Amino acid sequence: MQQLVDKFQHSLVGYELLMRRRDGDQWVLPVDFATIPVEDVVNALLEASELLKGKVPIIALNLNRDQLLNIDLLNAIVDCKDKIVPLKLVIEITEEESSQKIDDELILDRVKFFWNNDIQIALDDVSNGENHFDGIVNLIPFASEIKFALQNDHLDFSAPEVQRLISNWQDIANQHHIRFVLEGIETSTDDVTADRLGIAYRQGYYYGKPYLVDS
Repeated sequence: MQQLVDKFQHSLVGYELLMRRRDGDQWVLPVDFATIPVEDVVNALLEASELLKGKVPIIALNLNRDQLLNIDLLNAIVDCKDKIVPLKLVIEITEEESSQKIDDELILDRVKFFWNNDIQIALDDVSNGENHFDGIVNLIPFASEIKFALQNDHLDFSAPEVQRLISNWQDIANQHHIRFVLEGIETSTDDVTADRLGIAYRQGYYYGKPYLVDS
């Protein structure tokens, strides 16, 4: 899990649940997130939620577009919603390239499914992969959060063109009255730059590295 902070309110907003698999004595990214069994996703969500209840308002779970095709997974996640109260669940739609051509209307239907079940949607790592603007423009009205990741392509936060890109996404979030989150803050210089840009919600090693649920 990795924390999400509101820098200006000096508060801990929530945690993002990062699914990993054990490879020997290391934890690594799954080769294919869509192959993770439904019960493993649900158990990880419930276990993490038990640790966080009463501490933060939000827990976030990543899903890629291939996972959104698995209606059994989606129904199981919805079934978890009441079990994790008072936590609010946020589903982060990742930028990961799909293994197949998926109709945009189908993705929109899946997003509406969560929306109608009172589960928030975050659009993760915008400007990358599947989450370029044209790929998510029809999803933004149903989103509660837009996330931009500095770590993608090792972006130089000091570069004016990078700051303009981030500000453009921040403007989109503000226009829709939703959260804008900047990921990949790693240094005090990054922190100061985010202050100057007026970005409240942040993630990154500067605020806390991910840790195991069972640690």
